[in-house]
Amino acid sequence: MNRHVGYATFFRAISLSEQNRPADASKDFQRALRTIAHRSQPLRELAACEEKTGNRAAAAQHLAEALAIEPVSPSGAPTPRAELGRLLLGLNRWADGTAQFRAAVADAPASRVPFDGLATAYEYFGIPEPAVAAAFALLGSPKLATRACEHLARLSASFASQKPFIIASLRQTQNTMPAPHPAVDNLLKDLTSNR
Repeated sequence: MNRHVGYATFFRAISLSEQNRPADASKDFQRALRTIAHRSQPLRELAACEEKTGNRAAAAQHLAEALAIEPVSPSGAPTPRAELGRLLLGLNRWADGTAQFRAAVADAPASRVPFDGLATAYEYFGIPEPAVAAAFALLGSPKLATRACEHLARLSASFASQKPFIIASLRQTQNTMPAPHPAVDNLLKDLTSNR
C-alpha cells in the first residue's frame, strides 16, 4: 500500500467510524497506520474505535502511542491525556491513570476536565484531601458542578473528618459563584441536615 492509498484508507476509516461501524473502522485505521507519516490522529481514532468495541487495553495502548508522538493535543486541550487516564482507571491501572490526569492538569492548567479523574483516583486510594481539592476544582466549570457535588457527597460520607471542611468550603464557593447552582445548593442542604 502506498502513501496515497494509506490516506484514502484513513479517510474511509473516519467515515466508517462516523457510521458507527467501529470494528470495520479499526481495521482500516490499522491498515492506514502502516503507510502514513502522521500517526498521532489515526492512533487516537483507532483507540476510540477499540474502546467502542470493548477492547480497552488496546485502546489504552494506542492512545499512549499517540501521546508519545504528540504529547499535547493540537488544540492544547487535555482531553487525550484525560481520556487515557479514564481508560487506565477502567483497566484498574489506578496509579498509571492518576499519572495521566496529573499530566493533563500540567499540560492545560485552566481545564477542569482532568480533575474529575483525579478526584475518582484519590478517592479510590483513600486520600481524602487531594480528592476534595480535585472535586472543588471541578466547581470552576458550571457544566461539571453536578459531577463535583457527586464526588463531594461520596467523600463526605466516606471520610467524616472532611465533612466540616466540605460544608464550609461549599458555603464559601456558593457565595462566590456568579449564579446559584442547584447541585451545590442541594448538596449543602443534604450535608447540613444530616449532621
